[in-house]
Amino acid sequence: MTLLNLGEMKEFTGEFKSLKDGTIVPVELTLFPESQKSLSDVLQRKQVTRDNQHILIDQLIIHETGKAVIEEGQYSVLKSGNSYIMTDAPRHPANFMAKLMTLIPPKSDPTTHYACEVILGNIQLDLSGCSAQPLTDGYILYEKVPMMLYPSQKYSAKAIE
Repeated sequence: MTLLNLGEMKEFTGEFKSLKDGTIVPVELTLFPESQKSLSDVLQRKQVTRDNQHILIDQLIIHETGKAVIEEGQYSVLKSGNSYIMTDAPRHPANFMAKLMTLIPPKSDPTTHYACEVILGNIQLDLSGCSAQPLTDGYILYEKVPMMLYPSQKYSAKAIE
C-alpha cells in the first residue's frame, strides 16, 4: 500500500450498505482536501483514531430511491399533515459500510493512475445541517456532509488489477 499516493484520493463512486438491514445505496462523493489527508491516514494505519475519524464530504450524490435510507434517523422533526413539528427525540442516524472505487496515482509516477477499492467499515453521516438539492434524472445532491468513522470495523484500500 505504500506505493500508492493515498493522499490524492478525492472523487469516489460506489455504494453505502446499511449495517442495519443490508440495503445498498449507490453513491458518488467528493472529499475536501483536509479530509483526503485524514482518510489517507486511516487507510495507511488501518486504524481510526480521534484525530482522523472526522471526514467532510464536499458533495454527496445519490439517487432519490436511496434518500429514505440515507436520511433514516437524521432529523428530530416529523411531518404532520402539511407541516413539520419538532420532537425531543434524539437523532439516531443509520450506520453504513462503504465500498468505493477511486483512481490513485503511485508515488513514483503522478501521471499514471490505478483503480483502487476503498472499504470503510462503519461510517455515519450527519445530514442535520444539509438539505437535499434535486439534480437531473432523479438524483439528489448533499453538500458539506460530515461523516464519522467508527473503529469497530475494517478499513482498507487496495489496487484493483
